[in-house]
Amino acid sequence: MRVMQFVSFLALYLWSPNANANDAQYIDAYFKEPISMCELRNLSSYWKKEQYDTKIMIGKTLSEKTDLLPIIKAANTQARKNGIKDCEYWDLDFSYDDAELMGRVWGIDTYEAKMKLARHVAENSLKETKTLVQTHKKTNPRKYPPQAQPIDIFFLSSYDYCHAKMLSKAYGQASVYDGKIWIGQLLKDGEKDRVDLKLNFARSEAQKKKENQCAFFETPYSYADAEILAKSWSVSTDDAKVMVEQKYLYGSENLIPPKLKK
Repeated sequence: MRVMQFVSFLALYLWSPNANANDAQYIDAYFKEPISMCELRNLSSYWKKEQYDTKIMIGKTLSEKTDLLPIIKAANTQARKNGIKDCEYWDLDFSYDDAELMGRVWGIDTYEAKMKLARHVAENSLKETKTLVQTHKKTNPRKYPPQAQPIDIFFLSSYDYCHAKMLSKAYGQASVYDGKIWIGQLLKDGEKDRVDLKLNFARSEAQKKKENQCAFFETPYSYADAEILAKSWSVSTDDAKVMVEQKYLYGSENLIPPKLKK
């Protein structure tokens, strides 16, 4: 089921006249790997390939178990020599919670942490930086005031309506509001890992049941955001909307630039 849905998605949004039988596997591998738009741009220049073919090449490299990090670093170095700027924080897929957490870890304010995260990505890679953030999330869970209500905690978190909808549908709750409360209570109890585990199950249920899936308007993005994403992804605005829906469905919504969120 997962493979068939992905191939349909690939055919609709990432079709290329140069596609071959392995492209679906390589594109799947590409989408599962944290790659920033700047890294994609730099690799495209480094390999002298179009963006679509670069995605295929990234997926092929990963599928062959070749270490992509040295190639990313070489591509980034070449880009700097050519006068191309590194990605700014706003172009990377970190949440405010990530920056706030790393600010606490590094002993600096949240804005400075955002700048430092961007530098870390430029000097290493998006994947390495996200691994660093995830490591600290496990050892430094966010603490909320005892008097904070679950619904308030939900709105302070990186989760949104779509996450609450998928959870409430998968677990038979009465409303999306109940899903928000559930997420907020788990976060208040320091159980973010449980939220993510339950979301994994909720996504698998949504992949089987259309009614559990989120429409574009149920995500935090606007039509103007879809227009921006369409230009970035080289697709139509309508296709960009569906790609956002698919990212939520398969758990890769964190790859959408956070600065677009309302």
